[in-house]
Amino acid sequence: MDGALTLRTDFVVVDFTGVSNRAPRFTTNLMDMLVTEGHAVVLECQVSSATHISWYKDGIIQRNSADFRQTFDGEKAKLEIGEIFLDDHGEYSCVAKNDKGEAKTSCRIKVKGQCLYYITSSRIHVKARSLTFLVK
Repeated sequence: MDGALTLRTDFVVVDFTGVSNRAPRFTTNLMDMLVTEGHAVVLECQVSSATHISWYKDGIIQRNSADFRQTFDGEKAKLEIGEIFLDDHGEYSCVAKNDKGEAKTSCRIKVKGQCLYYITSSRIHVKARSLTFLVK
């Protein structure tokens, strides 16, 4: 040998700090949904190597509130909407970040309204708290 030292090891260094050596990657993406007004909705995706999750609706960051509950357990990211309304339709995105980069998955939610009333044999059945008739 010419003075070079060769060292061979049979162990792997494991990083327990939670910081990955690669950018986050979604293993399950968000899916488009058609939902009925008034129902609960859960958006869920799986991500690897993320240290931080953010949720957006139409490009605007969403914070935890009485209407929107966010959870992240290190792999599964969820956005729970307790009761969805017509104005909640739009594009929802989950952005995963760490010190190596970021990844994004998005979906569109369409909200269909509930039938407020229907007419059968000259009777009106109301399924709403209030209903106003305009008679001409």
